[in-house]
Amino acid sequence: MAVVYEEDLHKFIGSNKTAGDIVLALRNRHNDRMEVNLNEVELGRSGRRADFYTMRASWTKPMPTCYEIKVSVQDFKNDKKWHLYLPYCERFYFACPAGLLQPEQIDERAGLVWVDDKGYVSLKKNSPNRKLEEKHKNAMMQRILYRYMFKHGDLIQPHEDRLD
Repeated sequence: MAVVYEEDLHKFIGSNKTAGDIVLALRNRHNDRMEVNLNEVELGRSGRRADFYTMRASWTKPMPTCYEIKVSVQDFKNDKKWHLYLPYCERFYFACPAGLLQPEQIDERAGLVWVDDKGYVSLKKNSPNRKLEEKHKNAMMQRILYRYMFKHGDLIQPHEDRLD
């Protein structure tokens, strides 16, 4: 009988999803919901980047959500910075290939979504909602708005010092 280490488990559950595959699945899910979404979004002046960030198209209830993508158990275990993203979102999720992480491995401040081999995103653990400070909410709304506009038009880039 072969010994299967936790780090190699994803090889045996039929998933070789890449971070790009997971971004595409998340993008499809949030596009279907008419939500603004971007990958590699800078959070504040620290230089930290969320793997995927989404916000409802609403000025009153935008529900900013961060996703940290994990494609290996080792990456998940080594991540000591994810909690630094919490001030910039009302919900935080780990996103991974189906079966890679289990809900009981996830901190109480975070949620978990799985992406299966067909690109379907399923919720495995809900993220608690937290109140986002107004200054962070406004800064993130501006960042997303500017990034979205640059992606779809030729606008002048804002000064970074005005976004925090």
